[in-house]
Amino acid sequence: MQFKVTKKEAVILDPGKNMQRKSIPVEIRTDPLTGRTSRICHFRLLKFEKPDLARLIEASQSTCPFCPARTFDALPRSR
Repeated sequence: MQFKVTKKEAVILDPGKNMQRKSIPVEIRTDPLTGRTSRICHFRLLKFEKPDLARLIEASQSTCPFCPARTFDALPRSR
């Protein structure tokens, strides 16, 4: 089973480039079972910075209910 793919082009006014016209490739994919469509737009490559996990762990130790030092204070218990 494969999606039917129709390739088109969208034209936008890019606010990041002083509203210059910009063409973006768009794919319209059609599900062969349901007939539903979705649009895939390729605006730009997304790049995410890796989080500093050591800093996040250190910051959460005072509030983490599962850390051994806080288990009995933060989690509910039965009588």
